[in-house]
Amino acid sequence: DTDTDTGKIEPAEPLRVTAITTGKVHTCALLPDQSVRCWGSNTSGQLDVPAGSYLQIEAGLYHTCGLTTDGVIQCWGWSGATGVTPPTGSFTEVAGAYTHSVAIGPDGAMVWGEEDGILLTSQEPDDSDLVDLSCGLQHCAVLDSAGRSESWGGPYYVQDDLEGFFFSDIDAGYYHSCGITDATGLHCWGLDTSGQITPPKGQNYTAISCGGAHCCALDIHGHTSCWGADNAGQSTPPETDFVAISAGDSHTCGQTDEGLLECWGNDAQGQCSVPASE
Repeated sequence: DTDTDTGKIEPAEPLRVTAITTGKVHTCALLPDQSVRCWGSNTSGQLDVPAGSYLQIEAGLYHTCGLTTDGVIQCWGWSGATGVTPPTGSFTEVAGAYTHSVAIGPDGAMVWGEEDGILLTSQEPDDSDLVDLSCGLQHCAVLDSAGRSESWGGPYYVQDDLEGFFFSDIDAGYYHSCGITDATGLHCWGLDTSGQITPPKGQNYTAISCGGAHCCALDIHGHTSCWGADNAGQSTPPETDFVAISAGDSHTCGQTDEGLLECWGNDAQGQCSVPASE
Protein backbone atom coordinates (compact mmCIF):
# COMPACT_ATOMS: atom_id res chain seq x y z
CA ASP A 1 0.00 0.00 0.00
CA THR A 2 1.08 3.58 -0.64
CA ASP A 3 0.73 6.33 1.97
CA THR A 4 -1.07 9.13 0.09
CA ASP A 5 0.46 11.81 2.34
CA THR A 6 4.11 10.81 2.01
CA GLY A 7 4.07 8.78 -1.20
CA LYS A 8 6.01 6.05 0.58
CA ILE A 9 5.13 2.41 0.11
CA GLU A 10 3.93 1.05 3.43
CA PRO A 11 4.83 -2.56 4.30
CA ALA A 12 1.93 -4.95 3.94
CA GLU A 13 0.27 -6.24 7.08
CA PRO A 14 1.29 -9.82 7.85
CA LEU A 15 -1.32 -12.53 7.57
CA ARG A 16 -2.81 -13.52 10.92
CA VAL A 17 -4.46 -16.91 11.33
CA THR A 18 -6.25 -19.09 13.85
CA ALA A 19 -5.37 -22.49 12.31
CA ILE A 20 -3.02 -23.92 9.69
CA THR A 21 -2.98 -27.05 7.50
CA THR A 22 -0.52 -28.27 4.86
CA GLY A 23 -0.94 -30.54 1.83
CA LYS A 24 1.66 -31.83 -0.60
CA VAL A 25 2.33 -28.53 -2.39
CA HIS A 26 -0.21 -26.15 -0.88
CA THR A 27 -1.00 -24.57 2.46
CA CYS A 28 -4.29 -23.26 3.86
CA ALA A 29 -5.04 -21.13 6.89
CA LEU A 30 -8.19 -20.30 8.81
CA LEU A 31 -8.43 -16.56 9.44
CA PRO A 32 -9.95 -14.70 12.42
CA ASP A 33 -13.05 -13.81 10.35
CA GLN A 34 -13.58 -17.57 9.69
CA SER A 35 -12.62 -17.29 6.04
CA VAL A 36 -9.92 -19.52 4.51
CA ARG A 37 -6.82 -18.43 2.60
CA CYS A 38 -4.70 -20.90 0.59
CA TRP A 39 -1.41 -20.55 -1.28
CA GLY A 40 1.07 -22.68 -3.20
CA SER A 41 0.21 -24.89 -6.17
CA ASN A 42 -3.23 -24.55 -7.76
CA THR A 43 -2.82 -27.26 -10.41
CA SER A 44 -5.78 -29.15 -8.95
CA GLY A 45 -7.79 -26.21 -7.65
CA GLN A 46 -6.26 -26.41 -4.17
CA LEU A 47 -6.53 -22.62 -3.81
CA ASP A 48 -10.14 -22.28 -5.00
CA VAL A 49 -11.83 -22.05 -1.60
CA PRO A 50 -15.67 -22.09 -1.64
CA ALA A 51 -17.28 -19.09 -0.01
CA GLY A 52 -18.38 -19.62 3.56
CA SER A 53 -17.49 -19.30 7.23
CA TYR A 54 -15.37 -22.18 8.52
CA LEU A 55 -14.73 -23.68 11.93
CA GLN A 56 -12.08 -26.21 10.96
CA ILE A 57 -9.98 -27.12 7.89
CA GLU A 58 -7.72 -30.06 7.03
CA ALA A 59 -5.68 -30.67 3.89
CA GLY A 60 -5.26 -33.96 2.06
CA LEU A 61 -2.64 -34.52 -0.62
CA TYR A 62 -4.10 -32.28 -3.35
CA HIS A 63 -7.35 -31.16 -1.73
CA THR A 64 -8.69 -29.58 1.45
CA CYS A 65 -11.93 -30.04 3.37
CA GLY A 66 -13.52 -27.64 5.80
CA LEU A 67 -16.35 -27.74 8.30
CA THR A 68 -18.51 -24.61 8.03
CA THR A 69 -20.33 -22.78 10.79
CA ASP A 70 -23.55 -24.18 9.31
CA GLY A 71 -22.30 -27.73 9.87
CA VAL A 72 -21.77 -28.31 6.15
CA ILE A 73 -18.65 -30.04 4.80
CA GLN A 74 -17.00 -28.25 1.86
CA CYS A 75 -14.09 -29.76 -0.08
CA TRP A 76 -12.00 -28.25 -2.87
CA GLY A 77 -9.03 -29.31 -4.97
CA TRP A 78 -8.30 -32.52 -6.87
CA SER A 79 -11.52 -33.90 -8.35
CA GLY A 80 -10.45 -37.49 -7.62
CA ALA A 81 -11.01 -36.73 -3.95
CA THR A 82 -13.68 -34.02 -4.16
CA GLY A 83 -15.81 -35.41 -7.00
CA VAL A 84 -17.93 -37.39 -4.56
CA THR A 85 -20.50 -35.27 -2.72
CA PRO A 86 -19.66 -34.97 0.99
CA PRO A 87 -22.16 -36.48 3.41
CA THR A 88 -24.71 -34.36 5.22
CA GLY A 89 -25.33 -34.49 8.93
CA SER A 90 -23.81 -33.32 12.18
CA PHE A 91 -20.01 -33.50 12.18
CA THR A 92 -17.34 -32.35 14.60
CA GLU A 93 -14.17 -32.80 12.54
CA VAL A 94 -13.10 -33.45 8.96
CA ALA A 95 -9.82 -34.65 7.41
CA GLY A 96 -8.40 -35.25 3.94
CA ALA A 97 -6.49 -38.33 2.76
CA TYR A 98 -5.24 -39.09 -0.79
CA THR A 99 -8.36 -40.06 -2.76
CA HIS A 100 -10.76 -39.81 0.19
CA SER A 101 -12.02 -37.58 2.93
CA VAL A 102 -13.15 -38.56 6.41
CA ALA A 103 -15.36 -36.92 9.04
CA ILE A 104 -16.35 -37.66 12.63
CA GLY A 105 -20.11 -37.82 13.12
CA PRO A 106 -22.45 -39.05 15.84
CA ASP A 107 -22.03 -42.66 14.68
CA GLY A 108 -18.26 -42.63 14.36
CA ALA A 109 -16.03 -42.04 11.34
CA MET A 110 -17.52 -41.67 7.85
CA VAL A 111 -15.46 -42.03 4.65
CA TRP A 112 -16.22 -40.85 1.12
CA GLY A 113 -14.21 -40.57 -2.11
CA GLU A 114 -13.04 -42.92 -4.88
CA GLU A 115 -14.97 -46.18 -4.75
CA ASP A 116 -11.96 -48.47 -5.09
CA GLY A 117 -9.91 -46.93 -2.32
CA ILE A 118 -8.73 -49.01 0.61
CA LEU A 119 -10.25 -46.61 3.14
CA LEU A 120 -13.70 -47.42 1.77
CA THR A 121 -13.12 -51.16 1.73
CA SER A 122 -11.78 -51.20 5.29
CA GLN A 123 -14.02 -51.04 8.34
CA GLU A 124 -13.90 -47.59 9.84
CA PRO A 125 -14.49 -47.18 13.60
CA ASP A 126 -18.14 -46.84 14.62
CA ASP A 127 -17.36 -45.46 18.08
CA SER A 128 -19.59 -42.47 18.89
CA ASP A 129 -16.99 -41.13 21.35
CA LEU A 130 -14.32 -40.04 18.85
CA VAL A 131 -12.66 -36.67 19.50
CA ASP A 132 -9.71 -36.49 17.10
CA LEU A 133 -9.02 -37.61 13.53
CA SER A 134 -6.03 -37.60 11.20
CA CYS A 135 -5.38 -39.26 7.82
CA GLY A 136 -2.33 -40.23 5.82
CA LEU A 137 -2.47 -41.31 2.18
CA GLN A 138 -4.38 -44.57 2.66
CA HIS A 139 -4.97 -44.83 6.38
CA CYS A 140 -6.54 -42.83 9.19
CA ALA A 141 -6.13 -42.74 12.94
CA VAL A 142 -8.75 -41.68 15.47
CA LEU A 143 -8.69 -40.89 19.16
CA ASP A 144 -11.54 -41.36 21.62
CA SER A 145 -12.24 -39.28 24.74
CA ALA A 146 -10.34 -41.75 26.93
CA GLY A 147 -7.17 -41.36 24.82
CA ARG A 148 -7.42 -44.73 23.06
CA SER A 149 -6.36 -44.73 19.39
CA GLU A 150 -7.41 -46.93 16.48
CA SER A 151 -6.17 -47.01 12.89
CA TRP A 152 -7.71 -48.41 9.73
CA GLY A 153 -6.92 -48.56 6.04
CA GLY A 154 -3.64 -49.75 4.63
CA PRO A 155 -1.02 -50.85 3.89
CA TYR A 156 -0.60 -53.31 6.73
CA TYR A 157 2.42 -51.58 8.27
CA VAL A 158 0.46 -48.49 9.27
CA GLN A 159 -1.29 -50.60 11.92
CA ASP A 160 0.12 -51.19 15.38
CA ASP A 161 -0.88 -52.85 18.62
CA LEU A 162 -1.85 -49.82 20.69
CA GLU A 163 -3.35 -51.77 23.57
CA GLY A 164 -2.41 -50.00 26.79
CA PHE A 165 -1.41 -46.74 25.10
CA PHE A 166 -3.33 -43.57 25.94
CA PHE A 167 -2.72 -40.49 23.82
CA SER A 168 -3.37 -36.78 24.23
CA ASP A 169 -2.76 -36.09 20.52
CA ILE A 170 -2.21 -38.17 17.36
CA ASP A 171 -1.35 -37.42 13.76
CA ALA A 172 -0.98 -39.52 10.60
CA GLY A 173 1.79 -39.05 8.05
CA TYR A 174 1.79 -40.60 4.59
CA TYR A 175 2.49 -44.14 5.80
CA HIS A 176 3.20 -43.65 9.49
CA SER A 177 1.52 -42.23 12.59
CA CYS A 178 2.67 -40.71 15.87
CA GLY A 179 1.03 -39.85 19.15
CA ILE A 180 1.80 -38.18 22.46
CA THR A 181 1.41 -40.44 25.50
CA ASP A 182 1.51 -39.57 29.19
CA ALA A 183 3.74 -42.52 29.96
CA THR A 184 6.42 -42.52 27.27
CA GLY A 185 6.20 -39.18 25.50
CA LEU A 186 6.19 -39.69 21.74
CA HIS A 187 5.23 -43.05 20.21
CA CYS A 188 5.33 -43.67 16.44
CA TRP A 189 4.58 -46.63 14.17
CA GLY A 190 4.37 -47.51 10.47
CA LEU A 191 6.83 -47.19 7.58
CA ASP A 192 10.32 -46.04 8.57
CA THR A 193 12.21 -44.98 5.44
CA SER A 194 13.82 -41.87 6.93
CA GLY A 195 13.67 -42.27 10.70
CA GLN A 196 10.13 -40.87 10.86
CA ILE A 197 9.07 -43.38 13.54
CA THR A 198 12.11 -42.74 15.73
CA PRO A 199 11.10 -39.64 17.69
CA PRO A 200 13.20 -37.76 20.24
CA LYS A 201 12.94 -38.66 23.91
CA GLY A 202 10.99 -36.53 26.36
CA GLN A 203 7.59 -36.22 27.97
CA ASN A 204 6.79 -32.52 27.69
CA TYR A 205 5.15 -32.49 24.25
CA THR A 206 1.75 -30.90 23.65
CA ALA A 207 1.13 -31.13 19.87
CA ILE A 208 2.35 -33.21 16.95
CA SER A 209 2.03 -33.18 13.15
CA CYS A 210 3.34 -35.70 10.60
CA GLY A 211 3.97 -35.17 6.90
CA GLY A 212 5.37 -37.16 4.01
CA ALA A 213 8.25 -38.81 5.87
CA HIS A 214 8.81 -36.46 8.79
CA CYS A 215 7.10 -35.26 11.96
CA CYS A 216 7.35 -32.19 14.17
CA ALA A 217 6.21 -31.77 17.77
CA LEU A 218 5.82 -28.81 20.11
CA ASP A 219 6.80 -28.93 23.78
CA ILE A 220 5.23 -27.04 26.67
CA HIS A 221 7.46 -24.03 25.93
CA GLY A 222 6.51 -23.87 22.24
CA HIS A 223 9.87 -25.22 21.08
CA THR A 224 9.82 -27.37 17.94
CA SER A 225 11.46 -30.78 17.51
CA CYS A 226 11.39 -32.46 14.09
CA TRP A 227 12.63 -35.86 12.92
CA GLY A 228 12.62 -37.97 9.77
CA ALA A 229 13.31 -36.76 6.24
CA ASP A 230 15.08 -33.40 5.95
CA ASN A 231 15.96 -33.37 2.25
CA ALA A 232 14.28 -29.98 1.76
CA GLY A 233 14.88 -28.60 5.23
CA GLN A 234 11.39 -29.61 6.42
CA SER A 235 12.84 -30.97 9.68
CA THR A 236 15.03 -27.94 10.40
CA PRO A 237 12.68 -25.56 12.21
CA PRO A 238 13.42 -21.94 13.14
CA GLU A 239 14.00 -20.98 16.78
CA THR A 240 10.58 -19.29 16.96
CA ASP A 241 8.16 -20.51 19.62
CA PHE A 242 4.87 -21.83 18.20
CA VAL A 243 1.44 -22.74 19.53
CA ALA A 244 0.43 -24.89 16.52
CA ILE A 245 2.28 -26.75 13.78
CA SER A 246 1.45 -28.54 10.52
CA ALA A 247 3.72 -30.85 8.50
CA GLY A 248 3.13 -31.28 4.77
CA ASP A 249 4.87 -33.49 2.22
CA SER A 250 8.24 -31.74 2.48
CA HIS A 251 7.40 -28.43 4.14
CA THR A 252 6.24 -27.41 7.60
CA CYS A 253 4.45 -24.36 8.99
CA GLY A 254 4.22 -23.07 12.55
CA GLN A 255 1.77 -20.59 14.09
CA THR A 256 2.82 -18.19 16.83
CA ASP A 257 0.65 -17.06 19.75
CA GLU A 258 0.07 -13.82 17.82
CA GLY A 259 -1.36 -15.74 14.87
CA LEU A 260 1.66 -15.20 12.63
CA LEU A 261 3.09 -17.94 10.41
CA GLU A 262 6.54 -19.20 9.55
CA CYS A 263 7.05 -21.98 7.03
CA TRP A 264 10.20 -23.91 6.13
CA GLY A 265 11.22 -26.64 3.70
CA ASN A 266 10.29 -27.10 0.06
CA ASP A 267 8.96 -23.86 -1.46
CA ALA A 268 9.07 -24.91 -5.13
CA GLN A 269 5.35 -24.15 -5.59
CA GLY A 270 5.18 -21.24 -3.15
CA GLN A 271 3.74 -23.40 -0.36
CA CYS A 272 6.11 -21.81 2.18
CA SER A 273 5.62 -18.24 0.93
CA VAL A 274 3.04 -16.91 3.37
CA PRO A 275 1.04 -14.13 1.68
CA ALA A 276 0.39 -10.75 3.26
CA SER A 277 -2.98 -9.83 4.67
CA GLU A 278 -5.44 -8.62 2.03
